[in-house]
Amino acid sequence: MADDVHNDMVRALEAAKVLKFNLKDDADDLELLSDMVEGETSLFEMMETVYNAIKEDEEVINGIKQRADELTRRKNRYKMRMDRRKAMLLQAVSILDQKVTLPSVTLSKRMGSLLLKISDENEIPTQYFKRPPPEIDKAGLKAALKALDKSDETIPGCHLERGADSLAMRVA
Repeated sequence: MADDVHNDMVRALEAAKVLKFNLKDDADDLELLSDMVEGETSLFEMMETVYNAIKEDEEVINGIKQRADELTRRKNRYKMRMDRRKAMLLQAVSILDQKVTLPSVTLSKRMGSLLLKISDENEIPTQYFKRPPPEIDKAGLKAALKALDKSDETIPGCHLERGADSLAMRVA
């Protein structure tokens, strides 16, 4: 029993030492966090501090995403306004039926580019169809490898490999 308590304490101290060491390497935004953790005495207090920093990072990421969405909407409004203004200038140049030379720009009507319109796809000769390159069915291949995992059979050219462990954070 005493050995178990001793081993638990040794593991906790080692975890705290590794956590402190790793925080010092992540100097970007965690310099303040590292200083805070340095004053902490409990591994669990340090872990709580790091978890809170993760949550703050998530909030910043969400804020950046919201701002990016706002800027995309704003960009689209400017694009629509620009397209309307170009259409107005094109209409004026078309009515004049001549190019217009202004101090800062020359405006002229340019003939539209040729666009392909398909009326009936079934009538188009097959030589004009493209075939997509072969694609591996990764889900099917993974399922087949899982099924073979219990036997000694393999599928040439591939194998299953365990990915890196990850941290689960379930909020109570």
